[in-house]
Amino acid sequence: MRGACRRVVPGFLVAVLGLSPAALVAGAQDTTFRARTETVRVDVLVTEHGVPLKGLTAADFEVRDNDVLQQVELISHEPLSLSLVLVLDTSESVEDDRLSNLVAASAALLEALGQKDRLTLVTFNHALAVRVKQAAPGDEARRALRQLKGSGMTALRDAAYAGLLLGENAPGRGMVVVFSDGFD
Repeated sequence: MRGACRRVVPGFLVAVLGLSPAALVAGAQDTTFRARTETVRVDVLVTEHGVPLKGLTAADFEVRDNDVLQQVELISHEPLSLSLVLVLDTSESVEDDRLSNLVAASAALLEALGQKDRLTLVTFNHALAVRVKQAAPGDEARRALRQLKGSGMTALRDAAYAGLLLGENAPGRGMVVVFSDGFD
């Protein structure tokens, strides 16, 4: 038994050693080097006694990720337009007062938006419907809100996922707001 092991092991090592230089040369010819850069946007409002401070530069900030200092390279002082995806529950469980409250809250949110902001309105019960897509907050959205009726079951997870997908590539600063009572 020991003799058999001695014969197999050296043969295995020779085969590996004999193939290794060729494998290394072939691997070196096929090697592709890739580099990746990640940019993370951090929204910051710096105030002193409630008044925004102006004129700050990258050197004025320190950002840490898991206690590792990150380099701040760019600061923009320009206001960004908002791309709001508003996802509203219109299932049977929100009929009457609950639906009225959701519509009123949504209308108040619309009033707070600026003309450069964009709105996508999605409603959901057992099915999803895009009522308004990337439009200025105005009459089209208000009209769509007034037409809502409650019926069906609640597909909350599907609706939240759809809202994230719709907001993913929207211009400006994206925001998804989901209004639901959470009941099926």
